[in-house]
Amino acid sequence: MKRTRLALLLLPLALHSQSGFQLPTPKPIAPPPMPAPGQPARAPAPAKAGEPASPAPGSYPKNCDRCEDYPKLMKELKEQEWLRSKFHEYSPWSSYQLSASDVEDLQRRVTRSFNEWLNTPAGGGGAGAPAMGTNPDDCTLVFFVKGPDGKTTIKPYDEKWMRDHYCPTVLAFMKAHEASHQRTCRELGAKNKNFLTRPEFVAADEVKAYEAGIRVLEKAINDLAKRCHEEGTTATYKLDPNQKISPSTVYKTEEEARRIADLLERQQREADAQKNKNQGRK
Repeated sequence: MKRTRLALLLLPLALHSQSGFQLPTPKPIAPPPMPAPGQPARAPAPAKAGEPASPAPGSYPKNCDRCEDYPKLMKELKEQEWLRSKFHEYSPWSSYQLSASDVEDLQRRVTRSFNEWLNTPAGGGGAGAPAMGTNPDDCTLVFFVKGPDGKTTIKPYDEKWMRDHYCPTVLAFMKAHEASHQRTCRELGAKNKNFLTRPEFVAADEVKAYEAGIRVLEKAINDLAKRCHEEGTTATYKLDPNQKISPSTVYKTEEEARRIADLLERQQREADAQKNKNQGRK
């Protein structure tokens, strides 16, 4: 089952299927990671406390630039496009916008829909797991590790660990996805950071981030297609690659963006006042 961790402290993660190249969750529930073609099914190695899980032997190749990898990269592209489109349905840009009560609810809904789609013939099977995300406190990459108590903790990002566990193409599009989140995080600044608690704003930022990753993946697929005499692909996009994610570009009108900004500021003041009140009681 695909795992996500957002809450209000963290930006959304890129979601990925576990079939093919992807990393298993620390304690997958079901189904288990799918083996690579020609390899027997192997259980993932148990993770040490506080560390990300290791991939099952033979299931997650460090290289994905071989001709036999072309179908798996195409499947990855299909999944990323599906997720982009699903998040778009929750953004203010959608003609028939779906709603979520908060960011965590948004992720639950998208995750559930994604796993349901994966189990259809169109989805092709598998389950997903995130590997890294963006911490909005300082806009840096981090790992999310779920402990035995079920709580998720933030660990420093380790580039060497990622290089050891992901092939270059997959790692490149994952990093492009997170780089998009990091840009949004930095450009929002402290004043507008609370917009990352709004599900419709986060959904829009996810559309942008998935498309950043899709562009990297599309190029890698077409480069491989030329070498392997394959047809290649043309990905579809919903946003201009230079579009920034900000309150003024996400919401339909400046008035709506200001109204939400005022609401968030009021909620922050109330939260701060309650926090000070609670501290005074101690």
